[in-house]
Order: sequence, then C-alpha cells, then structure tokens
Amino acid sequence: PLFEGVEAVDNCEGEVVIEYIGETAPEGDDCFYTFTRTWAAFDLCGNRADWIQTITIEDTVSPVLDYAGGEMNLECDEEVTLPEVGATDNCQEPTVSMEMETIPGNCPQNWTEVYTWVATDGCDNDSEPAVLTVNYSDTEAPVFDPYEIYTQVECDDVDDLEPLTATDNCGVVTMEMVETMNSGGCLGVIFRIWTAT
Repeated sequence: PLFEGVEAVDNCEGEVVIEYIGETAPEGDDCFYTFTRTWAAFDLCGNRADWIQTITIEDTVSPVLDYAGGEMNLECDEEVTLPEVGATDNCQEPTVSMEMETIPGNCPQNWTEVYTWVATDGCDNDSEPAVLTVNYSDTEAPVFDPYEIYTQVECDDVDDLEPLTATDNCGVVTMEMVETMNSGGCLGVIFRIWTAT
C-alpha cells in the first residue's frame, strides 16, 4: 500500500504542498527485488525537497502442505491408497515432491513404507514435511486346500497318498506332517497331523 504519512516543514511561513511523484521499476527477480517511491515537497517560492522510500520485497515464506501425514496398518496383501497432496504458497505456485523409503521387518511379509512429501516454491523455500508411515504385516494363517478327513487305502499304498496343500495370502507355505500309528495288524489307523506355516 502507498504510504500516506509523508509530511514536510519549511523555514518560512506558508503552505507546503506534497506530491507523490511515482515509483521506479522493480530491480531483481520474483524472489528478491527493490524499488523506490518518491514524494516532493514544494514551498510557496517553488523550492523543492524530495523524500525517497526504498522498498525491498523478499519471498521468505515457505509453502504449506494440505496434508499433515499419519500412520496406517495394512495386511501384507493389501495395497495402500496414497492421498493426493497439494500445497499453497503466499507468492507462487509450489511444487510438491514425494519420496518413499522401505524398511524391512522381521520376516519377508512384514515391512514398513515411509512416504514423505515436501512442497517447494520458486525461491527454494521448503514446507514442513508430511510423513505417512504404512506398516505391513502378515497376521493371517495359511488355509488348507480341501481334503478328505478319512481315507481308506491298502497297506502298501499308504506312502502313495498325496500330501495336503495349503495357500497363504502373502508368502510361501511350509508344510510339516507328524504321523502316529493308532493301531496295527490287518486293519490299522494312521493319524497324520499336518501343520501349514
């Protein structure tokens, strides 16, 4: 805004007239520039005195992101939906950049992804970062594929029985089997206990 408080006094009596002369063209760039404004004071005898105001404009205000960050917990087979992050600036249109870091966990199906957004204006003013932490974990047990609970075979075909199978939502399944003979002779029962991990 134009300064309106310019005053002048003269050594002799009579009214002093103050006129705003104008301002110079800015010198510099969008990040830092200066210009001057000039007022002139005239007494009744036409004597003139100038008052010059120098104004410096500098962009030191950082952009502000419209996202504050947060934390999410997902299952290892889920996909994260990232927010659309924008920013505002007092002078220019800022640019928003994002970086992602992966932190391994205690098993291949447990890990953390850290997303960081920063807004930068044309004068290299950076916003405070917004950080989204996404924790992936495997909390679901494998599921056995359909199988017959009871199977009747000849004694010499026991070893030819197909092993049980299982699937998992995230990783490879490891199968273990413990076999127990319940009875023997001509008619026997074998218990096979399968564990899918």
